[in-house]
Amino acid sequence: MTGPAKYAGTQNPAQNFNGKPRNLGIISTDDPDNKDTVQKFLIPLLKQKCGVTVTNTYFYAQDINTAAKQVAAGIAAMNDPQHPATTVLCLCDQVAPQFLFGGEQENNYYPENVIATDQGMDYDKTGQSYGPSSQLSCPNPGIGCVYDLAFGLGIIGTEAPNGQDPGTKIFKLGGGGTPPGSVEGKTMTSVAEEWIMIANLIEAAGPKLTPQTMAAQAPSLGAVGGPGTPDELLQFRANNGYWTRDAKLLYWNKGLTSKYNGVAGAYLQVGDRRVLGSWKKSADGQPEGVPLKRQ
Repeated sequence: MTGPAKYAGTQNPAQNFNGKPRNLGIISTDDPDNKDTVQKFLIPLLKQKCGVTVTNTYFYAQDINTAAKQVAAGIAAMNDPQHPATTVLCLCDQVAPQFLFGGEQENNYYPENVIATDQGMDYDKTGQSYGPSSQLSCPNPGIGCVYDLAFGLGIIGTEAPNGQDPGTKIFKLGGGGTPPGSVEGKTMTSVAEEWIMIANLIEAAGPKLTPQTMAAQAPSLGAVGGPGTPDELLQFRANNGYWTRDAKLLYWNKGLTSKYNGVAGAYLQVGDRRVLGSWKKSADGQPEGVPLKRQ
């Protein structure tokens, strides 16, 4: 978060943040745990480790009935005339960026946007909800949507077409018919992975099932996926509760047809998946020598 801004939108020539010193703003939910984490941990840590002083913050209530008022208040907090945030960090769920991006466009405010959480943002359908097909996220597609040039890290594996995904196949093999409600393949696959994980952990723990025996035996489950495959690396390690052990670099291509649902907009992976801890420092914009070129 140091150095000059370089990924801000340029739709407003009178307020082009690129080349200007970065000023970080933070948006998060107003529940006590998240708010305390931002105010008492994240902001002091940014000051201590990076020398970054955060002056622009906004904490929103997860209440759809007051969304319009909160969007206005959040944009006002970020785009303070005295010290506007050149870079907005959103500790978001899947839906919050829709309101944020739409509010920015309607207020002619185009900072660098950073989504710091991974709650399914790397699904094609989620990315599509931030683009021109969404009046909420992009009320004026003609000038370019905020998410058009998005890039970053994702964890999910390659998406199979909806209905042909592992979760749907497992559901049907178990006797299921039409999926309930609006449940889609991507959700069924995610849930199937979680249930399979739980079942294997319980079985590996043996006859004396306790948190301690489960944790002790978890590494014996081995590993699946990872670099060289299209899927995430799933592996437990001793004294560590993380299951997904790698990530991939990807970018958003608004013109590419998604293999998941056949709709315009899909993520493209750059290079191979990388195990956590193996990413190395490199020149800004050049991830370990792999040029980030758009196709």
